[in-house]
Amino acid sequence: MHGARDEILEQFWFLRRMNLSFLERLDERQRSRIGIHPQYGEMSIDSLATLLETHQAKHLRQIENIKLTLGVATSSEPWLDGVVSARAENASVRSPGDGVHVRTIWQNGIRRALQVEIDPGKQWPGLDYHVPGPEEVYIVSGDYDDGRGVFGQGTFLHHPAGSSHSPRSENGCVLLVYYPEG
Repeated sequence: MHGARDEILEQFWFLRRMNLSFLERLDERQRSRIGIHPQYGEMSIDSLATLLETHQAKHLRQIENIKLTLGVATSSEPWLDGVVSARAENASVRSPGDGVHVRTIWQNGIRRALQVEIDPGKQWPGLDYHVPGPEEVYIVSGDYDDGRGVFGQGTFLHHPAGSSHSPRSENGCVLLVYYPEG
């Protein structure tokens, strides 16, 4: 039961993030362009976004009313069904290039978490494209050069969907890399 609910919520949040990201990239002229909606007729992108926002707010109010009617409340007890743990040293290693080692430490559908090790002086082979979603990198140790700069231990980087790079490391690094959308 919780699995289906969690999947639906995850899809909702993914679509919402993608729509918001799309809208943020549009300028005022682009947002004012008119199209034809099959039910509402002529609409600008801005007016469609407002309609969607109102529509989603309506559904959230409906959910709150259903919870209230049924007496459903947020649990005060921990719920840990579905929690998994993994250790990188137990994962198989693949090497996409000389001096680059990748371990898949968790995967659920297209979402996955990797431990990536780049040996001193080595570089990811070719360009690493981030599609369909972003790449999120946490530097566990060492130095990591993504082409924009060199970052050290404890740094978090978000490379948005559609970006690409060919990371390297002068002294070697260990990374936790997460693909929330594949």
